[in-house]
Formats: sequence, structure tokens, C-alpha cells
Amino acid sequence: MVFRRLLLQLGLQSLLVHALFLTLNKKFKAVTKGLQSWSDKAVGQVSFQLALAREILPQFEIAQDNRQLSPGEVWLKNNLKKHSLALASLKCTMARLGSKDQLAQRW
Repeated sequence: MVFRRLLLQLGLQSLLVHALFLTLNKKFKAVTKGLQSWSDKAVGQVSFQLALAREILPQFEIAQDNRQLSPGEVWLKNNLKKHSLALASLKCTMARLGSKDQLAQRW
């Protein structure tokens, strides 16, 4: 408060506005860093999970050709299919958003 009153008394309002924008900029950068960290932890493994599902699903199909799958294996196979579709959709969405971000940064 003292700093703000001093700037106003000296007629340096533009410095006050500049200081406020610098503070706001630092806060936005901290939020951005936090969100990116959360994103890396929450959805950063999408490609790995998708590759793993794509590796395991064909093995279930081959096993099903040779024998009847147990109920647990059928459940796992069906859930892997659902999750692989969701992960593929998420990966496409992330790629699309990434290309929009790159386009926005160019402007």
C-alpha cells in the first residue's frame, strides 16, 4: 500500500499499472506451470497406455481362437477395448488442441 501511494503521489501511475501487470503475469505463469504439471501426471501416459492395450488385445484374440477365455479374461479384453477407444479419442483431441495452440502462438 505504501508503495502504491508513493507512486500515485509522484504521478507515476503508469509504473503502478506496469507493476500490477507484472504481478498478474507471474501469477498466470505459475498457474500455467501447475496445470502443465497436472496434465503431465494425469494424461501424460496416454501413448504408453494405448500402446500397451494395442499389444495385449491381439494376444487375447489369438488366445480366443485356440481356447475359450475365462470370464476374467473376457472382462479384461472388453474393458481394454473400451479404454483403448477412449485413449485413442483423447490422443486425437490432445493433438488437435496442440495444433490449435501452435496456431495461436504464431499469431
